[in-house]
Amino acid sequence: MLQFLLAVRSLHMPGVPLLLCPGVLSLKPLHRCRQTFSGQKGRENVLIHKDEVELGIYDARVPYGAHIAFFWQNENEFKDSVGFLEAGLKGKDHCIIVQNQHIIYPLMRNLLERECDLARLLAEERLIILQPDNDAYRMATSIGEAIQVGLAHGAPCVRLLGSPGWGDPGWPAEENLIKLEETYTRSIAELPCVFVCLYDLRAVSDRIVKIAGAGAHEWEIRAGVVRQNPGNPQRV
Repeated sequence: MLQFLLAVRSLHMPGVPLLLCPGVLSLKPLHRCRQTFSGQKGRENVLIHKDEVELGIYDARVPYGAHIAFFWQNENEFKDSVGFLEAGLKGKDHCIIVQNQHIIYPLMRNLLERECDLARLLAEERLIILQPDNDAYRMATSIGEAIQVGLAHGAPCVRLLGSPGWGDPGWPAEENLIKLEETYTRSIAELPCVFVCLYDLRAVSDRIVKIAGAGAHEWEIRAGVVRQNPGNPQRV
């Protein structure tokens, strides 16, 4: 059994201590999350009726278990994505950010501008920031562990926001990252979770947008519209 460690580390952003979980991951923790959720008194109906959650983006609501690709290409659309975390943190949800060097600072700055008390949220583990890992297995395990933290604290929903680092150091190889995206569409389907994955159309290749973005997510956000992805072959 892998041993898991939560560590506090500074990202050199003044006044913002960040809780980071070093990547040590498998898909087994997601299975345990599913068991934890289905066994919690009074919450079984979420699995049966697929209750919806306020997305925090464009006044949309999505079902628990939604895995969403957000295709953005300007600063305003990026700022819109932060509403997903704001809605959860100002409610009772727990949130996870998978750190990407290209977006982490503007993301945290936007949360501060929206008057989110990051120091308190991090201390209470209502916000967890994960380091990526070049091993997809370890990366999946740390995400599963972070989900368990939220469920153990009684969160009605665990929200994850990530921006996959295609070709970036410290991230899984392209094909392994694609498989990870495909896996999450299936593995979170019955969990009280919502995942939003950011795809910067100015930087990500058309191939990745097609295969990993449109091809691996049940939902998509594009040009201000939230919809189920008609081209996703994994659509349930």
